[in-house]
Amino acid sequence: MKWCNAGKFNPPRDEMADQVEKNWNDYAGKNSMGAFITLEGMENVSDSVSIVLPVALQSFIETMENVDLAAALGDSYNVREAMLADGLGTCVGALFGATLPTTVYIGHIRHKRLGATAGYSIANGVVYFVLLMSGIFPTIYAIVDGVSVGMILLFVGLIVVQTSFERSAARHYPALFIGLMFVIADPWFFDLFPAGSSSFSQPATR
Repeated sequence: MKWCNAGKFNPPRDEMADQVEKNWNDYAGKNSMGAFITLEGMENVSDSVSIVLPVALQSFIETMENVDLAAALGDSYNVREAMLADGLGTCVGALFGATLPTTVYIGHIRHKRLGATAGYSIANGVVYFVLLMSGIFPTIYAIVDGVSVGMILLFVGLIVVQTSFERSAARHYPALFIGLMFVIADPWFFDLFPAGSSSFSQPATR
């Protein structure tokens, strides 16, 4: 929609095109990343601990949740094996610069209905490996606007919420609603209002 000049958006199409060209010139075919090179940044790890630990905690809890969900749908997997696989994948990815841990896919029911098996994970890993190591991914990232990415994340979020309510007892609904309020209020405030503003009458120009 943005590339067709449909609707109001920021930045304008010309700036988006310039960013695509810049990313192509800066990154395509120029990736010099090698194994273990990321370990050079270990001296600065203390600056990121407050972010890395909560993300890692959320990741392995998510693995247990998704394995439990798969069992509820009739597909039983060994939690220990799943977490070991996630841990090994995270370690290998970190050696090549990955900043986020691996985890079991969200939305098992949707993948199952589509007929996705282990081949889906392998193909996914191969495609991302090629795109990232070739330096092409930054160009794709510039082409696909943030709104489109947000809609994909919204879809995933709806899957998680739907499953939570379907698999939870009715007496737990209030806790689920309270948890959703934090997720809704966080982007509402930080994305719609300028930093440091205490007034809801000053929308951010974003």
